[in-house]
Amino acid sequence: MIAPTSFTEKLLAHFQLTSPEEFIDLLYLEDTLPVDKVASCTPIILEAWGKGDEAARTIVEAELEKLVRLVVGISRQMGSEKFSLSVAGSLLTKSTDYFGTLKEKLRVVLPQVEISVPLYDPVFGAIIIGARV
Repeated sequence: MIAPTSFTEKLLAHFQLTSPEEFIDLLYLEDTLPVDKVASCTPIILEAWGKGDEAARTIVEAELEKLVRLVVGISRQMGSEKFSLSVAGSLLTKSTDYFGTLKEKLRVVLPQVEISVPLYDPVFGAIIIGARV
């Protein structure tokens, strides 16, 4: 049996399931859950993380570590530890806690990287490009 967390009931309701084991089966055995459906539970996990849930912290920390490794890989490929990095995506641009934690983790391994969110929504760039054509 999988131990419940503070977000178990919300997660099960989100996927219309009755047990954590069903969720594990859905993720790993059935292999039919689209990535966007998995991502749709992010607000539930982030809420629990913000409230100090240990399981949520483990999930969020693992995802943040993946992002840090990705940026370190980019740094190595560029041959530079000093560059500006602009992030995109609603998780990074709308969750100040998540973005702030990412910045802290990056500061440890790549202190010279300047990380920021875009000044404008991507649609503005599309409009500018479209106007040039």
